[in-house]
Amino acid sequence: MKHTLTVLAALLLAPLAALRAEQSNTPANLAFPEPVASWPEAVKEGQREAARKLAADLKAAVASGVKEFVIPPGNYRFGAPGPKNLELVGATNLHVNAAGATFWCEPRQRVNAVAIRHCKDVRLAGVTIDYDPAAYAQGEITAIDTAAKTLDMRIDAGFPLPDASWTAQDGSIKAVFFDPQGQMREVRMDWIKSLEPRGGREFRVGFKHGWIFTYQSDIKVGDRLCLPDRSMRMAVTVDNSESVTLEDVTIYASPHMAVVETGGKGGHVYRRCKVIRRPGTQRLMACNADVFHSIQVERGPTIEECEFAHAGDDIINIHGFFGLVLKQKSPTQVVILQQFGRSFAAGSELEFFDWNNLAPLGRAQVKALTEIQDAALIEAARQMPAAAARPETGSRLQIQELIGHRVSPEKRKELPRASRDLMLSLSTARSPARLRGGFPMAGKIRAVKFQ
Repeated sequence: MKHTLTVLAALLLAPLAALRAEQSNTPANLAFPEPVASWPEAVKEGQREAARKLAADLKAAVASGVKEFVIPPGNYRFGAPGPKNLELVGATNLHVNAAGATFWCEPRQRVNAVAIRHCKDVRLAGVTIDYDPAAYAQGEITAIDTAAKTLDMRIDAGFPLPDASWTAQDGSIKAVFFDPQGQMREVRMDWIKSLEPRGGREFRVGFKHGWIFTYQSDIKVGDRLCLPDRSMRMAVTVDNSESVTLEDVTIYASPHMAVVETGGKGGHVYRRCKVIRRPGTQRLMACNADVFHSIQVERGPTIEECEFAHAGDDIINIHGFFGLVLKQKSPTQVVILQQFGRSFAAGSELEFFDWNNLAPLGRAQVKALTEIQDAALIEAARQMPAAAARPETGSRLQIQELIGHRVSPEKRKELPRASRDLMLSLSTARSPARLRGGFPMAGKIRAVKFQ
């Protein structure tokens, strides 16, 4: 996958500030400042009512075709009692001014906090997004058992206590270590396997691989451990849209990635946005996975004067996906499997590659496409993930869509395809991404990744 990086400002790996206060000065809540930490349920219910009214008013505004919508300053709470999130669907030429507004979201629900879908020429400006309860747990390591390959930790005041749902999905919680001053430790990445309650805020932690015990590491009692569960959803998503702008948007937490754009014409702009730890707290992380993630968008993003930091994974990740040939039905018709939705349409140019060595096999233009209904082919698609697993990595394809294509070969009359050859849609592979202006980043994971 080739992307063009037009401008890349100097990356600043800012040192992490010391987060631990002296014991005598440690606040009762390390995750939230006052008065947020002490809000009674009556205040939170008032915020939910404000969110219900906002969701209804915004939906009505989009339906009426207004060009500007103002969200009054204040606190709006989204979660299980409803509304679960704020959706902006099917809007065109709309400016949403949210200066002074803060959205408080519940992290333990599989829903994106702000979901923008099928929109064009929309601008969202000024909103702040945070999660309550906190979107992850953090605490101090109190004991290490090298024989059992476990460690004990005490969850910090104000952070949620994990329950059985946190480890229900294997490999969803990354182990992120920090020293007592809040600097991220350089250790081999591992995942949490078990979280055993030991009474109060104490937990015993088991690891999937136990790399800190297998390989020499300097993890010790008094260090810090974060438990970012990545099985939930994003703070902001922009799906199948065109020319959406996020401006002066601040995100203090996200239970997965902070901002994700997926599919559509793209050409989105992210200007003066921040994903950082909330001031006035002792949080160690700002989001549980990537800060910014772009998937199969026709025109790449423009990221200007943003500040991205303290992520559980990549700072910026921009990529598409290969499709996989399941079967060639005729010299000009193939059946293709794709991940995460379709990346092409009639008229798109496709390029094919050999599964074993990635040697190019030629290009073709899509003349027509239909969804496969043949039961035998659908069953073959279900069997393909295991058959396509690479033994050295164990990676597997997840089948979401099964598409048939009539293709017109560019250079030859017939375009034979073997099962498992790879397909790349050039409509999403050639799109440039632009990073402009001052661009501070802080963390020890990948800063910019293009795939």
